[in-house]
Amino acid sequence: MKRKPFPKSLPEQGLTSARRTAAVALTTLAALCLAACQPKQPPSCESAEVQDVLKSIVVSNAQASLSGRPLKDEAGQVTPASSYFYSSINTALSNVFDAGVSKDTQLRSCSATLQLDLASGAASRLIAGSLFSVQIPGVEVAPDGWVKTQVNYQVRLSDSTGQVQVQSASLGPMVELVSYGHVMIAPQLAWAGTWDGTYQCQRSAEAMSLPEAVANAHESFEHPLTESLLGGTSLEIERTTAGGGYEKLAMRLGPSIEVRVEGANTAQDRWKGTLRGAMTGNQLSARGTLLSLPGVPVSHCDIALRFTPLDKDGIAAEFAKRKAAQ
Repeated sequence: MKRKPFPKSLPEQGLTSARRTAAVALTTLAALCLAACQPKQPPSCESAEVQDVLKSIVVSNAQASLSGRPLKDEAGQVTPASSYFYSSINTALSNVFDAGVSKDTQLRSCSATLQLDLASGAASRLIAGSLFSVQIPGVEVAPDGWVKTQVNYQVRLSDSTGQVQVQSASLGPMVELVSYGHVMIAPQLAWAGTWDGTYQCQRSAEAMSLPEAVANAHESFEHPLTESLLGGTSLEIERTTAGGGYEKLAMRLGPSIEVRVEGANTAQDRWKGTLRGAMTGNQLSARGTLLSLPGVPVSHCDIALRFTPLDKDGIAAEFAKRKAAQ
């Protein structure tokens, strides 16, 4: 049987197809390598991630300062006042300029106007208000009540984690403002909550030496108290007396308690005195003696109150109600 001769070469069409397949494969592989090896660009200057990091830098540096250090309770926990203060800080960027990303450092260079507001518009009050006016170079009050300053910053992505990193040497004025705001505002919120208990007085033996009508007007009594406080370090309480007059109590809050009392039933029946005590945990107690105008003791009195503080969200809700009612 006669064998067919073996072809000396492959068909030209078949060789061409094999070469094209290899070339396409190599091109695809090169494209994948370029995509994988290309450094990922940092986010834009005004991105939400960058704004969050800028705010975090301001807050963390303020909290590390002496005046911005969060207040803590007896158990070492951060108080609702400090938690509310720092959680209520708002920031925003405007007039953002993006200078692009450096090929050498992979840093994106940015400049912008950083705007900031503290709890319930307190930032503008600190800068412009007559009571707590402060001078911080480079910071000014915007027409909408926010405070603003010019900042330069650089953005990059961490090589190891891919997290957004921001560095800036121009955030000092905002850090100073937040620190100052904390020391002025957080203590004013430390006693936000409700106060429940009693105010009671026992008529003194010396009161019986006074005219009968006066002595009878100072009979022993127990008066329930339920007071709410959102801001400040004092409670003002007023009640109608059994003799048809009035009595005012001005309570100064703090580790030590002082309650100044004054009242009157008639022009001849007037009294005043001071109760002193302390806070033990959330329990307030104070006692003292009230004296008539001639200096005769009329009553021995004491106050016992339990303080139920608002938490961070409770403080925020109360401020929101106050704002809505304005």
